[in-house]
Amino acid sequence: MPTGLTLVLLAGLAGGHVQASVAMECRDASECRQLALEARSRDDFEAFHDLAWRALQKGGQNNPELMTLVARAQSLSGRPHDALVMLNRLADLKVVTDAASSDDFRRVRELPGWADLEARTTTGSRPADAPRGSGPPAPVSTSPKAPEKPATPEPARDEPVVGEPGEALRFSTAPFTPAGLAYDAVSNRFIVGDRESRKLSVVGERSHNVTNLASATTAGFREIASLAIDPREGDLWVVSSADGAASIHKLQLISGRVFFAVQSPTNTSVRFADVSVTPQSTVMALDDLGRRLFRLRPGSKELDVGWVIEAQEPVSVAALSEAVVYLAHREGIARIDLASGHERPLRARDGIELAGIRWIRTYRGGLVAVQRMSEGVFRVVRITLDASGTRATAITLLDKDVAMTAPGAAAITGDTLYYLSADGAGSTSTIVKRVRLR
Repeated sequence: MPTGLTLVLLAGLAGGHVQASVAMECRDASECRQLALEARSRDDFEAFHDLAWRALQKGGQNNPELMTLVARAQSLSGRPHDALVMLNRLADLKVVTDAASSDDFRRVRELPGWADLEARTTTGSRPADAPRGSGPPAPVSTSPKAPEKPATPEPARDEPVVGEPGEALRFSTAPFTPAGLAYDAVSNRFIVGDRESRKLSVVGERSHNVTNLASATTAGFREIASLAIDPREGDLWVVSSADGAASIHKLQLISGRVFFAVQSPTNTSVRFADVSVTPQSTVMALDDLGRRLFRLRPGSKELDVGWVIEAQEPVSVAALSEAVVYLAHREGIARIDLASGHERPLRARDGIELAGIRWIRTYRGGLVAVQRMSEGVFRVVRITLDASGTRATAITLLDKDVAMTAPGAAAITGDTLYYLSADGAGSTSTIVKRVRLR
């Protein structure tokens, strides 16, 4: 990962645009802040955001002036949910901001959570991040880089479902805590993880019989979080964690025999929340405790030290390739370039809401996701991306009002998505649903 900060400068030329990258390293918080303000003055909101964050990292996590600078940069760069979180932190510190009146925070005021914050927000004073001796900053004019964006409506419950979801099977067991799902198309079996019992079970698609595949005793599992099949090699990968230690386990799919387990670094606490396999058989594991990504290359038994994730509360990782992964987090989806370490929010066309995603996987140039609607109720969607993979251009509803206790218990096999659904309070049955993706 680069140690410098990469700023992208756009120079408009007749007949087109030329994009150039200039690596810069600001030495201290003061210099980072000054560079951030310069980036803002030229409407380079991505550079503004990156430099503001660097200033906060160098100047202290509870510096009100720099926190306000970051919130402003988050809003202007298309991260209004992150800005709302930062403004709430500032309100807790009794810091005065101009969030209720400044055009910089227009997108934040469109969010449902603004009303709760507004009661604690003071207006009309010099914002904490303004240069010394200045008044409130002049409003930023509406431009193509900061378009007027209406509040995103809640997805309508009567919107059409195009996925034709159906029930693949249902099975009965003693109560358990689902943690991951995989489908072995060769043997027509589902593999289901049980988090607290630390075991994998197999459910026959035709027989519906449930049998044990592997357990803490046979495979050394801690609390299981997620599992995935490598479609190229046919191996089963499982991640488990407990007490700050985590493991990635490689198993033979048909028998559950353990090939090996790779342990997380011993000098830091790690908790694996999700695992995804690239088309080239590289394993990507998400550490939601330390907000990092770890990589295990084909043939290796040593983890590459993780990339630090900027987004708050990451929950799921989808590996597109050796170079790019998508990350679902509290406020939406991020796209991470592993070669450069750059993390950018996945932008969305007006009307597309990406908050509340609890599980994602890549599929034919786009994403498939499970999105929380309310407590225990989810919907399944397909997200279409543009050619660059940086913007969501459409969202298609595949299933809605799905009762789930574990939204991460889902898997794509071929052109079919499988996911676990609860059968109602007190029931001993679990439903495996499926929906065709094309």
